[in-house]
Amino acid sequence: MILKIKNFLVSYKDLSLKPKYLLLVFVLACFLIIIRRMDLVFNAQFWAEDGTIWFAEIYNLGWWPTIFTPEAGYLQTISRLVGLMAQFLPLVYAPLFFNLAAVAIKALPVVYLFSNRWQKIIPNFWFKIIVALVYLFLPNTAEVHANITNAQWFLALLSLMILLGEVPVKKYLKVLDASILGIACISGPFSAFLLPIIFLAWFWLPQKRNVLNVIVVGLAGLVQVFFILAVGFSARSHMALGATFWLFVKIFSGQIVLGSLIGKVGFAYLYNRWLVWENWLGITIYLSAFVVGVVVISLTLWKAKKEVKLIVLFGLIVLLFSLLKPMASVTIPQWQVMVMPGAAGRYWLFPMLAFVFSLLYLVTQSQWPKIKILAVMVCVFWLWGLKVEGIYPAWPDLKFKENVKIFEQVPVGTEMKFKTMPESWYGMVLNKK
Repeated sequence: MILKIKNFLVSYKDLSLKPKYLLLVFVLACFLIIIRRMDLVFNAQFWAEDGTIWFAEIYNLGWWPTIFTPEAGYLQTISRLVGLMAQFLPLVYAPLFFNLAAVAIKALPVVYLFSNRWQKIIPNFWFKIIVALVYLFLPNTAEVHANITNAQWFLALLSLMILLGEVPVKKYLKVLDASILGIACISGPFSAFLLPIIFLAWFWLPQKRNVLNVIVVGLAGLVQVFFILAVGFSARSHMALGATFWLFVKIFSGQIVLGSLIGKVGFAYLYNRWLVWENWLGITIYLSAFVVGVVVISLTLWKAKKEVKLIVLFGLIVLLFSLLKPMASVTIPQWQVMVMPGAAGRYWLFPMLAFVFSLLYLVTQSQWPKIKILAVMVCVFWLWGLKVEGIYPAWPDLKFKENVKIFEQVPVGTEMKFKTMPESWYGMVLNKK
């Protein structure tokens, strides 16, 4: 029996799924995303900008004046497009459409991971499964989970995978790649982060050069630079960073290392119990986590294959820009806010992925037994993070469906405010038409 299991595992270790099975991967990935917080389907409600900006602005002002309007200093096209498409549905189903669109976007990198385009980067089928599960169940990601406002981060991940994957032979796949890159790069500021990766890949990985992709990312980057220079700096928070090296240590240790392993819940427990007081134990925890993170990432940058190095490097580039120009607070120096559990969670997605991917690399590929053992010991903490944050609690019921029924009965021209998540948000205002 054991021999049969071993033969089964070995026979499928280098498997690359055929295209007809990738749809099944997509459906399964969507299912796993949904079960993390099932109310996003069964009691769909708007998240922050999803309702107040992407849906409400098009509903109230029309699509033409708003579709290419920058937000937070740059174009966020995918969010506007989803808001436009939602106008064709009954209002009561609009949040569900937003949520399902966000789920689909988050699932796409998993599909790409299992395609033959990434077969040479991660040839082992079982390792792909582990990477996919860690990605789908990564702790400390509640803020970016299944909402269109933060779907831009997952489009950026998909763009990175396209740029590092094998160049397709068929023309329609090349056009599809370029289209995804184009939409992704005018849906967030990520073209600026991708350009250094493209530059290094051009020289490191000559077999993956794709002029069309470079042109698309470059042109989209120029468009975003125009908007950033025109309105971006005025649209960002002008609160001082309050940056110090010790605050950087706390951010890196808490939000990225501890956050990716034990989640916001675990980090919050340590923070409230010891870290906030910065006694000897709190300082020891911070420094230990910082050393672990730096060593894990440094070893990966030193020893890993070039594609893996570029993935980790992209996470570090995102971290750098997130720390230099964040939107974390308008009243308190920003780094002082960013050390707190749950603060600015969107900024930590890529650095956390870089860290956990490095950790998985050391567990599976490291030639140093002691390093591999230590990496496995660190990975054990992730199981605790999975326990406390594998499933997110349902949102409070803000009575969206009931309010829609009331809205349908009010006279044309009446303004009505709908509550959105988080509850502290100022809500969505619609003008009845």
